[in-house]
Amino acid sequence: MTIISTVVVTGNVGVDPKELLGHLAKGLAKLQTTEGVQKATLSSIAIGGAATNSMVFIAEGEDWEAFGKAQAAINSDPEWIQLLLDAGQFGTWQTFVAQTIDFDLLPG
Repeated sequence: MTIISTVVVTGNVGVDPKELLGHLAKGLAKLQTTEGVQKATLSSIAIGGAATNSMVFIAEGEDWEAFGKAQAAINSDPEWIQLLLDAGQFGTWQTFVAQTIDFDLLPG
């Protein structure tokens, strides 16, 4: 199973998109080097209803143990905490965590 953490970031009115992107790039670089994170990407939503023009962080972990290690690492890192505090000035954040399903394990 893979654990997928998705954070949708919608810029506040008047925020310079380049400044927001620069801030998000710092967060992405941090996530890519965090223990427990297999893959981290940053995308933009071009078409998506209320999320149109939002940015999306996606971080993947091998399983819940890896996800927990990554959460423990970022939640105890002062630089990451400061990034999150600063991020509140740039936009609104919505976080979703999902787990992939191994269909071979489902009843027939």
